[in-house]
Amino acid sequence: MGIEYEDSMFEALGPDNVDMDSIRNSHQCKKKCEIMTNGELGCELSHVAILRDFLSKEFRYCMVFEDDARVNPAVLDFFLNSGDKDLKSTLARLADTHNEWEWHQLNLGACIGTCNYRKYVNVSLPEQVKMAAKTFSYCTVAYMVSRKGAELILEEVENKGLQVADHGIRREKSFKHVSLEPRLFDQDGGHSTAIHEGNGLSMPQYVEPCMSPDIIGKVGHR
Repeated sequence: MGIEYEDSMFEALGPDNVDMDSIRNSHQCKKKCEIMTNGELGCELSHVAILRDFLSKEFRYCMVFEDDARVNPAVLDFFLNSGDKDLKSTLARLADTHNEWEWHQLNLGACIGTCNYRKYVNVSLPEQVKMAAKTFSYCTVAYMVSRKGAELILEEVENKGLQVADHGIRREKSFKHVSLEPRLFDQDGGHSTAIHEGNGLSMPQYVEPCMSPDIIGKVGHR
């Protein structure tokens, strides 16, 4: 994607490098974990390991990109046309929105959310882009998390066990989960994912048309 950071690559966890049966028989696995596929369990283990590593360091935020994340060029253009130099400066700008509204997690690649209870957060973004709360969106292809957000997610894992990575506390009102609308990152639809068949570019941001027809036409999804 043309961005590079220190310690930027993390080897995903899965059946090739983790004994899934031992995980399922451990204290980490409670009721929800028992019905997860190996792909779902490996995805959760990977995200949890990244968040633990993040909290062991001094960074204020962590950005996570799954290996099939790709930039939506139309949405990036909204930022570049508003003065951003490149994708890296856009990501820094998005991280800085935490100074205006203290989100726990900012989903940059949200999917299958709803706008029934959507509320927009007042932060500095290009005219065409909004930050939306209460969309109850899914997908973990690209997101930012604050230290408090990471602590809350890991606290839930400790108390309730492993579960599908975009479920759990992210669905609860007390967790400040917001989504970029339209999303900056899509999931590459060129191949089947390791978690669910059919994920990818066909996954809409909202289950119903919630954005204007003009925006939908430019970004390629509703």
